[in-house]
Amino acid sequence: MGLFSRRGGPESVGGHEPSPDQSAARLRDAGRLVKRAKAFADEGDVRSALECQVQAIGQARIHAAFRPDTGNAGVALMLSGLARYQADLGEKDEAMASRREAARLGRAEAITVGGFSARSYRLNLFELAIALDEAGYREEMVKVGSEAARWFRKKDIATDRSPILLARILNRVANGLNRLGRVDEALQMRLEQVAVLDELEEREPGKRMVDLVTSLSALAALHLKCGGHDEGLVVAERCRTLLSAPGFEAAADKRSVVAVNFRSVAWSLGDAGRVEEAMTWFGIAAHLYRVLDAEMPGKYREELVRTLNSYAWWFGKQGRPDEGLVVIDEALRLFDTWDARESDAFIRRRSKSLDTAATLHLQSGRYADALPLSRQAVGLSHELRAKNLLNATDQHSVELCERLLARIEDRLGDAAGS
Repeated sequence: MGLFSRRGGPESVGGHEPSPDQSAARLRDAGRLVKRAKAFADEGDVRSALECQVQAIGQARIHAAFRPDTGNAGVALMLSGLARYQADLGEKDEAMASRREAARLGRAEAITVGGFSARSYRLNLFELAIALDEAGYREEMVKVGSEAARWFRKKDIATDRSPILLARILNRVANGLNRLGRVDEALQMRLEQVAVLDELEEREPGKRMVDLVTSLSALAALHLKCGGHDEGLVVAERCRTLLSAPGFEAAADKRSVVAVNFRSVAWSLGDAGRVEEAMTWFGIAAHLYRVLDAEMPGKYREELVRTLNSYAWWFGKQGRPDEGLVVIDEALRLFDTWDARESDAFIRRRSKSLDTAATLHLQSGRYADALPLSRQAVGLSHELRAKNLLNATDQHSVELCERLLARIEDRLGDAAGS
């Protein structure tokens, strides 16, 4: 039998239930084992660290059985440490289970005792939410992350790091809600996160500026998704101003986030009929990706091409095919220096670029130029279909591509007949 009997109570020691003194001794033993586990981890022996941590948890559970009012917080804290060792060893499912149990055990004491127990509980929730997010458990992450945010807002257990961690968890929850299509809730979370970051930036100018800029770009995109076009543009302009300020520096992945959100801003404006403003933001997003592609050739090539495809398509939508062709020709040239020429991303994006170019030539009446481009686009689309890589949206795009080719062939036939 293990540390606990089938009845749920602590296992007897020498045939008797442990006394309070023995229980306290178990807690001291647990503390020593935790220190030994950390020493092993510092030396790089994570497996031995994990084994020590498991033993520590066993001792702490016996103590907690006699002190349920305060003992479970210690067990929860040790489980959180165990989860980190499990994650380091690639035991993702075990780590998730440990984090879930840590959050479950710590809740009651967080409510009744507060103080250290409450701070430990909210940190366990924070770590669980991040793990859930990375594992793709989006619905559960939103629920756990929202609960973590609620505890980080509590003034009576606040620390200097509380606003920083609150901003981080709000960012995760806002992203999760947005991906789940719950954009109104995502907007509220993002508004709160930006307000927290603004306060942090006032206290320590420059320290949180990169996070603020990326969050502002996300907030702008959400405003526009929710129909707040003017509010979104105000936020987007503020983001753009900060982004271009002298001395501002951000890692490439952060600037890519901004570019993606600016592209979303552009699409929302276009869909709302504010096409001229949309073109401005497509241009800004394309510029950001051109810079990224120049700095790190290839890494952001797909996103640059995707942005240029959208930019060119909207030129065509406005009846400005010649301007669109300039943009789509830039996209097509990028494929000549794309290393992953056999990749699915290459085929997918090139097919879209060729189809857009064919559409623009058709609009300009250049049917002979449109025909070979359209045939290539259809051929690449069929490659993707043969690989079973088309979802419902992709399948619709292929059908449109095939219809375009038929239209071009009909126009050429009509021209030849006349």
